[in-house]
Amino acid sequence: MQQLNYTRYVYQGGDIGGWILRHQVASYPKQLVSALSNFWLQKPTDTDLARYAANETSEGETTYIRTIENYIVNLSGYRVEQQTQPLTLAYLASDSPLGFALWIYALMRLDVEPGSPDWTPSEIITWSLMYTIQGPIGGFRV
Repeated sequence: MQQLNYTRYVYQGGDIGGWILRHQVASYPKQLVSALSNFWLQKPTDTDLARYAANETSEGETTYIRTIENYIVNLSGYRVEQQTQPLTLAYLASDSPLGFALWIYALMRLDVEPGSPDWTPSEIITWSLMYTIQGPIGGFRV
């Protein structure tokens, strides 16, 4: 933002941008007018997990810990792939718009909004375009 000569600005971040946002807020508190993150995951602490194991967590805490555990064990494969082989996915996505749309559909349906109703073709296309309109390589290099 400094290179663009912005002295004050608003930041919105999700996914990897949500993590970057945390560093931006801490590093540039006077420049940031406001910050919005739609990626607020917080890993349970050792104390949280000990309370969970002792059956001392609230219903909400229990649900959250189970959701996080399910994600790590069953649903985080795409994240590992993007962290270890991002260009392979980017080349595949560039070559197959349908394949990329299915990648986004699986991600959103299973990981982001599990149990949500089926996404419409228009919604899948919109989500896919948000990642690919600038070229998929940047979207995969997490």
